[in-house]
Amino acid sequence: MKHTPAPWHVALNDRGTANEIWSYDGWVATLQPRIDDEEDANARLIAAAPELLAALEQIARLAHDGQVCAQVQHALGDIARAAIKRATR
Repeated sequence: MKHTPAPWHVALNDRGTANEIWSYDGWVATLQPRIDDEEDANARLIAAAPELLAALEQIARLAHDGQVCAQVQHALGDIARAAIKRATR
C-alpha cells in the first residue's frame, strides 16, 4: 500500500464546510474552496477512497476465486480491476 492508511476524516473550516482530509497519520489533502454543495460531497468521496479501494479489491478477489455466480463473476472482476488500476497507478 502506497497511500496513507485509512480511515480518512473530513475536517471542517470556519464556515462549517469541508476543506481538508486527515488520517490518524496526519494531513492528507486540502480541497479548493467552492461556493456550492460540491465541496462537502467531494470531501466525503475523497475521505472514503481507502475504504472504496479495499471494497473493490475484495470484489476482485471474490470474482477471481469464483465465489460469486458465474453470470456476474466476469463483469464484477472487470469493473473492480479497472477501478483498482485507476486508483493505484
